[in-house]
This record gives sequence, structure tokens and C-alpha cells, in this order.
Amino acid sequence: MAMPMEKITIATVPWFGTKSHSRRDITLTVFGTTDKLTLPVEVTTKVHEIRWILSQRLGIEPETLAFVVKQASSFKKLTESDEIRSCTVRGIKSWTRTKAKYPHPICIIGAGHQGLRQALSFIKEGFTQFTVYDRWHKPGGTAWVSNANPTSKLQTELGAYHLQYDKDFPIPRQTMKTWPTRDELLEHFAQVCDEYGITAHVRYTTAVTNLQIIKDGGGNDVDPRTQHIIAKSCPASEEDTIEEDAKVEETFSAVACYPGALVAPLRVDYKGEEDYDGTIGYGMFEEFNYEKVRDEIPAIMGMGAFAVENVRTCLEHGASKVWLICRRKNIAMPR
Repeated sequence: MAMPMEKITIATVPWFGTKSHSRRDITLTVFGTTDKLTLPVEVTTKVHEIRWILSQRLGIEPETLAFVVKQASSFKKLTESDEIRSCTVRGIKSWTRTKAKYPHPICIIGAGHQGLRQALSFIKEGFTQFTVYDRWHKPGGTAWVSNANPTSKLQTELGAYHLQYDKDFPIPRQTMKTWPTRDELLEHFAQVCDEYGITAHVRYTTAVTNLQIIKDGGGNDVDPRTQHIIAKSCPASEEDTIEEDAKVEETFSAVACYPGALVAPLRVDYKGEEDYDGTIGYGMFEEFNYEKVRDEIPAIMGMGAFAVENVRTCLEHGASKVWLICRRKNIAMPR
């Protein structure tokens, strides 16, 4: 008589065994120096993992690094699959990141808040081979140079817009209000550009119209050291017109692009506007006369930064009440 077979459960074990997640500290010493770096790692961390981490931190090729341990009177080189341990590192002189050297300058598009911060970071690091392009005649970007009203104010915390807000910069001698106006912000941008030497690197009333990437080393890499970029620029007027016939070509190793966001307003013609006896206008570009809202109840269409700004501005100019009308239920977005 056939006997029923019992169900057998076989425990599965990873092919290479279980991996321990216990941690330990290792100390890496630069060869020929006393310069040390202590890292917390898992006991199963491999040499190739630390090689990649260090190469990213130091800005060098991974193959540059060699990990060796003292063995009697000589050194033994650790292999890629060895578990990392305290050892000596060859191929570097210190733990300081190697500054990249590029064959051409760096291009920054946009002299608004972010573009100026990028330029200021270059100045801080002692890097001066860069050019900033902006289509406007002064720093600040489209949001503050063109779109903002004289009554526009910063509606987010002040520190984010202080260009010198950096642990290595001294406390600014000239401070702004907690909620600075458009003109105060523009003055701040210009003052910082002059004080820190950014102005000499900026080309105002100049628009970059085309970028062409040329591969020097072949392949699909995006390393600025193995490619260059041809930037075509031309003069631009305050009326935002571009002279296409006056193009200039220049070569750069990399481009940092800060063109701004939502710089083109949406203009809508509502049905029945021609029959409305009241005032209709856009609350930006200095188009609207806020004296007309005194003792009135204005309705503001939208919920973005300028909508929130105009709620405040209308109330400051004596409006008895303000309606903010939106298509969707959401959070109003201040600047």
C-alpha cells in the first residue's frame, strides 16, 4: 500500500549566505601623510563601494584610488571584492575635493535670484571664468524687473532672498525690511552684484537664443571636460524685442540655465467684458490704478502669487472687501 508523502519545507538561504548589517568605523589615511578620514560602514561593505563614494566626493576618477594595508615590511593592495577595513589610500594628496578645470568658461543664463546665487557661489570659490547673460537692463529677473508692481512685496521669509545668506559671508551692512518692496529687492540685487564683483561678469540686454553641444571625446557622455557648448546671443531691448541679425557665438564648457518660471501671464477675455461698466485690469506690470478700489469690492481672478499680492494691495488702498475667485479649491500661493 502506498504511504502518503509528508510535506517537507526546505529553508531557502541566499546563494552567497546572509549579509550582516552590523556596523563599524574604519579609518582611511592618505598615503605619506597623517590626514585621516573616519567612516561608519557595514562590516560587509566592499572596497569598490567606498572607491565610488570617495571618487564622487573628491571629484576624481574611481580608478585613481588604491587601497592598501601594511603587511610586514610591504603593502598589500585590497581587491574590489574585499571587505573594506582601516587602510591607507593612494592616488590622492588630501581629502580636499579637487577643483575641476574646464577648457572654456561657464555660461549662466539669467540674472534673477537663482542666477545671481550661482554667480555668487562661483565668486566664493574663487572661480571667475564665467559669464552671466540676461535680456533685461539690470539684475532681478523678469519677475521683479518687469512683472512686479511698485507695490509688490516679498511674501516669503527674508533669508531666502538675501543673496549673502551664507555661513562664510559677513553679516550684511545694509539690511532690508522683513517684507521688502520690489524696488528694495532690486536695489539689494544691484548692490550685491557691485560689492562682490558679479557685475563685471554680466551682459545685460543680451538674450541667449541657441545652444549647440559639441562632443569632443565622442560618445554620449555629458562631462563638461569632454564637450563644449556654442551659445548664440543677440541684443535685446527693454521692450523684449530681439535683434536676430546681431548674433554672437561664444564657446563654453557648461551652461547653468535659470530662465525663470511662469514669466508669461495668461490674458483672458471674459464674455461680457465690453458691457461691464466697472474697471477691469491686470494687477501686474504697473497696469492697474489701485486708487480706484477705495471703498469698492474688487474681485480677483486666480490664486497665484500676484493674486495673493493684489488681495493685500487692494486692502492697503482702502477696498472695503476683496473676493478671490478660483476655479479649484486649493491653497493660495504667495510669492
